[in-house]
Amino acid sequence: MPAAQAAASSWCGRSPTSATRPAAPRDTIPLASSGEFSIDRSPSGSRSFAWAGDMEAAQPLHGPRGSGRRRPGAVPALSPTVAWRPRVRVAKKSQRIPWDGGTVANGAVDGHAGDEPLKAGPQEATNRETAMREDDRVGARVKLLRTLLGMTQKALAQRASVSTSLVSQVERGVVPASPGFIAAVARALDVAQPRLTGQPYRDEAADLISRHSLAPLRRELAAYRLPPAEDDPRPRPLCELRASVAALSAARHRSDLTTLGATAPGLLAELRAATHYFAPGPDRNAAYGLLAETYAAAGQLVWRLGHGDLSQGITDRYLWAADQSDDWLAQRVGDYQLAGELAAVGEWTGARRTVNAAIDDVETLLTGSTADPAVWAVWGNLHLKAGLIAARSGDADTAWTHHREAVDAVGRLDVPERDDYRLVFGRTSVAIWRVGLAVELQDGATALAAADDVHPPADYTAPERIGHFHIDAARAAVYHGDRARALGELLLARRVSPQQTRNHPMVRETMHALAYAERYASGTLREMATWVGMED
Repeated sequence: MPAAQAAASSWCGRSPTSATRPAAPRDTIPLASSGEFSIDRSPSGSRSFAWAGDMEAAQPLHGPRGSGRRRPGAVPALSPTVAWRPRVRVAKKSQRIPWDGGTVANGAVDGHAGDEPLKAGPQEATNRETAMREDDRVGARVKLLRTLLGMTQKALAQRASVSTSLVSQVERGVVPASPGFIAAVARALDVAQPRLTGQPYRDEAADLISRHSLAPLRRELAAYRLPPAEDDPRPRPLCELRASVAALSAARHRSDLTTLGATAPGLLAELRAATHYFAPGPDRNAAYGLLAETYAAAGQLVWRLGHGDLSQGITDRYLWAADQSDDWLAQRVGDYQLAGELAAVGEWTGARRTVNAAIDDVETLLTGSTADPAVWAVWGNLHLKAGLIAARSGDADTAWTHHREAVDAVGRLDVPERDDYRLVFGRTSVAIWRVGLAVELQDGATALAAADDVHPPADYTAPERIGHFHIDAARAAVYHGDRARALGELLLARRVSPQQTRNHPMVRETMHALAYAERYASGTLREMATWVGMED
């Protein structure tokens, strides 16, 4: 194996300096209302979500799993307090767990201190209709655009290669629109995805980040080849640049959009200058590698803020920088990112061809136990991406085949989780992806069963992925008819990764589906909708 391939470049092999992920909540997160909403964990790790308030509300919303029946007298309202307790337990005093807020850098949620209860509003909020805007969801936008084009639901379904029933359910708000559905329908309607998702969302914190970061990012994308001006400061030594990029990637793993927005533009400019200052050879190659990693972090920022067009441009710059770095594995990671961009716009054939070609290329470096663990990690991540593309295009058999290959790759690693090229890969990551694949296939029962098997260690380096896991589990719970669990998972996603949760389209779609099913919004649901920014 060539040295450039085996080394996998020092810029990607270091562990990010991220803060330890908060321990899983085990007592209460108060939400200022009556009753109690419990999340019970059994000794085997499975979870159930239910009321613990008055006798009528305490009944489970549904019968035994798989029965599809609601118990007589069950009330489809959600409780305002979240609790984690073992199923066999003795009473113990509740302990408040601080919320990590989504506002800029102060650890508060919309003006509430992190250790204060989150106000759900007056008690009568549980008995009035939700104020979520009916037109502020994907299904309503799909219906409007379809009608303007004079297209029937059947015609749209045929063009998008989805079922007519699914189009109808999404338009009515019965089920949330999935990323695969959005990509396919946007292509069928010949519109950009933001026309359907409503992104970028109106949010004071996100607007502040965008206002101070998007313009300089666009300038850097345009100036990516230019040498620095004569009066520009000299870039720092490579070791300091490497430390700064590691810190930025740690912010990416936390989905800390505030830090990403404040740091990425200036770091891109400095790394661009470094590629001109450093002499040709290992140092310049390493600078290009760091530049590629910084582009990847900037791409996550703009994607989370809802600027998909800018994300595509940044991916193109990543591919260019990876080519200049002479790091062959970084170039395959570029194929991973490109496949994701193609899938996001419904170009399923191109996405499959791109990721499958990258898998075949990396496979040539796999020589059994002698292969570099970084190679196995990249190969496994490519299989996960291929599985996601297959799931979103409706190919379940291929999706699970790729997932099995990723599981096999985990067995070849030297540590439980690796972070090569800032693509965390290992036992926990593959377990989380299993939930995501089942959700994309709209198999709620399988996804929830898989979610019960996810037990991230306390030192897991990617809280963003844990937050995404809870968002996927919430979607699975909606498909499975467990609305109590759906809201509970969203609350956990909010706690672990607040800025991601607040700006994620699937959170809004799941909230709308919950509101549709309940007809009347509980205090907790209304408070969550207000926090996300979904109310009038």
